[in-house]
Amino acid sequence: SLTSVNIPKSVQVIGACAFSGTPLSEVTFGEDSELLLIGDTAFGKTLFLKNIVLPEKLQVIGAHAFLNSGLTTVTIPASVYDLGIGPFADCDDLTEIKVADGNAFYKDIDGVVYTLDEKTLVEYPAGKNGSTYNVPEGDEVIGIEAFYGSDILNYVYLPQTLVNISEGAFYSCTELRSMTIPDSVLQIGRLAFSEDWKLSSVYISDNTKMA
Repeated sequence: SLTSVNIPKSVQVIGACAFSGTPLSEVTFGEDSELLLIGDTAFGKTLFLKNIVLPEKLQVIGAHAFLNSGLTTVTIPASVYDLGIGPFADCDDLTEIKVADGNAFYKDIDGVVYTLDEKTLVEYPAGKNGSTYNVPEGDEVIGIEAFYGSDILNYVYLPQTLVNISEGAFYSCTELRSMTIPDSVLQIGRLAFSEDWKLSSVYISDNTKMA
């Protein structure tokens, strides 16, 4: 029945699965919080958690840290240098993921997270408006589970600069209808299109290697 929690300033680590599956709707951090790490799935399946303000000293957000939570928007602090696999994956109401100015490793482009050099798409918010998305030219990698649970999308346009579609990249994109893989793509990871129940056609080059 835990609905709110106040994390004291002194806490530096929130461990894996710490609050997973709880009915939390409010999480606050002490002023000048020393929090450095949020562990894997720490706030996974917190369906009532709509908003959270992450501490400015935070450095690491673990894999699936907020998987399938109720977040509607979130800002990654400038201090974060390590995002685990799909930290905000399968959040149906999450319309944008912002990255604070000054972050030396990541940036957001219209609410989608990329590496600072814009060569890797790190994470697409599952609730982002629009049934299509154009991955910009210059992007070379679709990251691991980057589009996990994006069940609004019907089509994603991939650029001719793309080289690698990582493992689980489009996992559980249940409304995805078709996909054209550019000739530039050399590898597609395992489960890249797993559980895409409406995906009826994929156009792929002979040059592409399947993991």
